[in-house]
Amino acid sequence: KVLKMSHVMDAVVKSVNFIRAHSLNHRQFKNFLISIDSDFLEIPLHCDVRWLSRGKVLSRFFELRPFIAEFLLSKQKEIPEISDPNWIQDLAFLVDIVEHLNHLNLNLQGKNNLIYNIVDFVSSFKMKISLWLNQLSHQNFCHFHNLQSLNSAVINTDTYVTMLQDLKMHFDMRFQDFEAIKPQLELFCRPLAATIENVPPELQLELIDIMNTTLLKHAYNDLDVIDFYRSLRPLQYPNILNFAAQFITIFASTYT
Repeated sequence: KVLKMSHVMDAVVKSVNFIRAHSLNHRQFKNFLISIDSDFLEIPLHCDVRWLSRGKVLSRFFELRPFIAEFLLSKQKEIPEISDPNWIQDLAFLVDIVEHLNHLNLNLQGKNNLIYNIVDFVSSFKMKISLWLNQLSHQNFCHFHNLQSLNSAVINTDTYVTMLQDLKMHFDMRFQDFEAIKPQLELFCRPLAATIENVPPELQLELIDIMNTTLLKHAYNDLDVIDFYRSLRPLQYPNILNFAAQFITIFASTYT
């Protein structure tokens, strides 16, 4: 929605629906792909409520676009966009950026992803957007392999740079709460690396005790974050455990 590339998705969905919604067209298209020894023998059906399906449809459509255009022409189905070089560039960019977004989407899923994992993935993605902005502004397409594969002498990167700027601004706005809790998350993830003077007063004495307990220092190095906090005695470290529980109990995503 932020990228505002509905002109690409509309043409893709219209083409895919023409092929997949009619059993005869679907069967003839599969036979056509077999006859030309295509690496792919199917094109997925797009489901609007499943975000990952959008990436799969776009990627497969880009791979098969010459054959799809030829098949539509044989069926006298006019979708002029798919033969427009500028539209194909937009399609290539959208395929690439959606692949990156889908990779982020998959990272955010999983039962063992806590809030600090989610914050790290989102922060990493925002940094990647900044990298892509700089690279595209210098005609560097190393992380946009589909766009690069077009080997076009003229690619309007200004448009894509503007889209990425909008995307980064949207990420900054949507996840601004993450920036606010980063100091607490740092303390939660690396309590023994904290500067005591910067720690909330109710945690300072307990943290000093942990820092000077040999067994707990070994546990801190050997265990993951959750198991480290499990190793603490509730009666001895109530404030530290209460602090940790605030982050452990956050539902980081709707996946679980």
